[in-house]
Amino acid sequence: MGKTLETQILEAKIYDRMNQAKDRRIREKAAVIAQYLGKGYETTDEKKYTFKGSNFLIKDDYKIYRDHDGPMAGFGTNIYYKGQQVYKEGGGQIHSYIPGDWEETLNQLYSKAEKAMEQKEREEKTRLKKEQKKKEEELRAKWGL
Repeated sequence: MGKTLETQILEAKIYDRMNQAKDRRIREKAAVIAQYLGKGYETTDEKKYTFKGSNFLIKDDYKIYRDHDGPMAGFGTNIYYKGQQVYKEGGGQIHSYIPGDWEETLNQLYSKAEKAMEQKEREEKTRLKKEQKKKEEELRAKWGL
């Protein structure tokens, strides 16, 4: 038995909603907010960050799975606003997205997180330059140059 017209219309609307979330870069923004404004940890195979504040709970996870076929990566992003889940993505697929006023606050948080990310990148560049300079000085001293 085929799909009803109503089911086809509903599936088309869901497809449009998924594209809307992708166009608005909801997952990317949530990941940056969680990483640079939240708390978490990173290991070789896993990254987990959580941001709590401004009526949000944002969870972003990334994990590398290793088996006989080689490494595979998986991620999950969940956004809760005022206790309600408004976005869920995992396994490369959007499972839920409820647009709303919360996106304006998400965008404001993203702007703050971008600034924090840029600051961290500047600090890392400075650290790497100092490290390189120290190595060069050690080589000069070692070889009398």
